[in-house]
Amino acid sequence: MIKKIKGWFVDHPSETENPQTYWKHGLFAGTNSLRLIWGGIAGVCHAIFPPLFPFYTSTMVIQSFKKLVNSKRHIDELNRELGENNVRMLRINDVNQLTITIKMSDTKKESTIL
Repeated sequence: MIKKIKGWFVDHPSETENPQTYWKHGLFAGTNSLRLIWGGIAGVCHAIFPPLFPFYTSTMVIQSFKKLVNSKRHIDELNRELGENNVRMLRINDVNQLTITIKMSDTKKESTIL
């Protein structure tokens, strides 16, 4: 029983390509989630009063996505959610720049996130 309860806390953080300790996972997940909650609140304020927080929420989401990609822990999830046929390239080069090329019909759109 104790082994099962211990597994609740340590199995998930250590089951990806880039394992983490319970505490490192908690810090990463907690800070990222709190930033997204704050971004969501700012987004609601922006919806009511457009001059407040322009582009703030989208910037928070992009920064969160970049952190998840940089963690190298979500490769399977990225392929599952974005689809391997849609995402042609997802790479981080030497200057820590995230480049995503997405196939959209017969055209390609490339975005660079600093």
